[in-house]
Amino acid sequence: MYQNITKMVANLPLVNNEQDAWFNNRLINEALLELNHHGKGPVQINIPIPKHTDSFSSEKLPIERKINRWNMETANWSNIVSSLINKKILIVCGEGSPLSKREREILTDFCTKTDSVILCDKMSNCHTEYSIENAFAVLQALAEKDFSSIAPDIIISIRANFSFNPELKGVVSSLKTKKYDIENWFVHPCGKVIDPYQGILTNIFEMNEFSFFKNVAESINTSFEEPYFAESWKVISESIDEPNTGFCHINAVGKLLSHIPQNSSLHLANSNSVRLAQLYKIDSSVEIHCNRGSDGIDGCMSSAVGYASETNELTYLIIGDLTFFYDMNALWNPQIRKNLRIFLDNNGGGAIMHMPNRPQFATELLPKYLTAHHNASAKAWAEDRGFKYFSARNLDELEVGINKLTDKDAEGPILLEVFTNLFEDVKNLREYYVQINRSKLDNSLKTCSKKVIKKVCSVLGIEPSKLRAVLGR
Repeated sequence: MYQNITKMVANLPLVNNEQDAWFNNRLINEALLELNHHGKGPVQINIPIPKHTDSFSSEKLPIERKINRWNMETANWSNIVSSLINKKILIVCGEGSPLSKREREILTDFCTKTDSVILCDKMSNCHTEYSIENAFAVLQALAEKDFSSIAPDIIISIRANFSFNPELKGVVSSLKTKKYDIENWFVHPCGKVIDPYQGILTNIFEMNEFSFFKNVAESINTSFEEPYFAESWKVISESIDEPNTGFCHINAVGKLLSHIPQNSSLHLANSNSVRLAQLYKIDSSVEIHCNRGSDGIDGCMSSAVGYASETNELTYLIIGDLTFFYDMNALWNPQIRKNLRIFLDNNGGGAIMHMPNRPQFATELLPKYLTAHHNASAKAWAEDRGFKYFSARNLDELEVGINKLTDKDAEGPILLEVFTNLFEDVKNLREYYVQINRSKLDNSLKTCSKKVIKKVCSVLGIEPSKLRAVLGR
């Protein structure tokens, strides 16, 4: 009603379930925060009243979550430090540009002083000694474990989208169900109310994330007597094996990632390509990007083509067949340069949509109605647009194609199309269960404190007595 003369209008829904109650709380917090956000002014909160009543039987009002918002002028750093001391802190770092030397120093200093760990993925470009760069695989491995021993008290969210979003939300939801007390802090210059874990957002810091970490670290005068939180996460991370399969799309992506030249740029298309890339190590000099958006396939190849046109470095794109053909006009761009290298995984359909709980769907219904089964090839279109075209249908051809694609001195642009079987790809992906390698685990624990060993064993369900060689040193 008053949206033209107010800073915000919040239309509250009727509360019929927990989802409605959370949304109401978020809207009210958002409206109240807007009263003095970048200038003062009124807000309007519309409360639905389905029927009149004069019965007031509740003796006390419920205690509701309050969200605070701070900026560089209003932040009280000593109070912020007090809230963080002796807390288990998990930093979730989304997609972003590579860290500068100074940013890496600031982040490392904060993590050292607070025993924090950083969950990130390949698009985060966040390479520090506290970074868990295979967070997607780690959370998969811990999906059925008792997470409480290394569960965070505070999740600090920075930057943008990340690939392990569903897995982390699942962990947080499980902890909330068990009444585990957990908070989310959002640090970003936008200062928006973003509450992805539905109900645990308590503080918004409207500022650059590195300004936040720098000011907190400089205000800390104490240190942990026996840090264990970050090291426990790192031990688990280091104990996870990469996939080891025969010829399939997982294997093909892994082969490419192990051969990409240093100081190249890698673009990942949505959505299966993003997830597969998380399962392998990638040289830290490779800058990784993704037109992530809301996880849609729109414009993934266009983004890579545009990026390659403005840089002299080799630019690689890993892309699936549906995403490629959806955006194939990107290759019509007259600005395509010789530094563009495309790895096209063609298994004849949308593999990520091909994992139903009822197997008969996979063969009877999905190819026709959902996964867009096809027999198309990019060969004619790629060659018409001036690409050197190579294809692979087995391990030997894949080896030759990868060598051609990653040859720094080869004349480009180049496209390698890898043909795999969709049903075999899905089968291999289902069978690849992220597991803890006990040999790697034992080796990693040799230099750890007994406290770390006990925490890790508790999470993984391993009896500490079975690690006597470590505990008896």
